[in-house]
Amino acid sequence: MLFFDANQARSNINVPPISEQDLYESRRLWKAVSEAIKKRDHQKAADAKHVLEEEQRHLAKVRMDNGLDWQPNFFKLESDGEWSLIEKDLYRAPLSFSPDILYLLG
Repeated sequence: MLFFDANQARSNINVPPISEQDLYESRRLWKAVSEAIKKRDHQKAADAKHVLEEEQRHLAKVRMDNGLDWQPNFFKLESDGEWSLIEKDLYRAPLSFSPDILYLLG
């Protein structure tokens, strides 16, 4: 019995090419990991994942050391402690970073 056929699933979300995405969008960030997995190069995937995670830890430390809060662009924290999607056209709305973050990201 088939409960869900992923081959038949369709999405109506238009995602811009990776080259046009913001520096910190998931598909762009995880591109090297995804490509290595597709090639079944698990060591390369693990190495790329490690580099990515270390960079994210470093950026989190820089924000913490400078008293900066991370604010997601597409989600908001609700009063019940759950995250919800900010309703806006995700790929037409410009991403914005505070001047402090832009400076730190160099």
